[in-house]
Amino acid sequence: QRKGRAGRVQAGRCFKMYTRHVHDTVFNEHTLPEIVRVPLEGLCLQIQLQRMNGGIAGFLSKALEPPKVESIDAAVSALKRLGALDERENLTPL
Repeated sequence: QRKGRAGRVQAGRCFKMYTRHVHDTVFNEHTLPEIVRVPLEGLCLQIQLQRMNGGIAGFLSKALEPPKVESIDAAVSALKRLGALDERENLTPL
């Protein structure tokens, strides 16, 4: 076996073909941004820890594809129930 790229050093194009099944199962997972797919509680804590302008909802609303307001509210409510945030959405000593 030869070393390296065996002479293929120029720019070019690569075409890959996928079955419909692979397209529908693998690629559809990656169409949604991560901020929409993952729980927001950890991100909310990071936003408050770093004291981002606008608070949690204000900061997340500036994202390219922001999460739904209901998702943000649910995450903040969960953190309040756990005692990680107080009523003004400030971090607690917890």
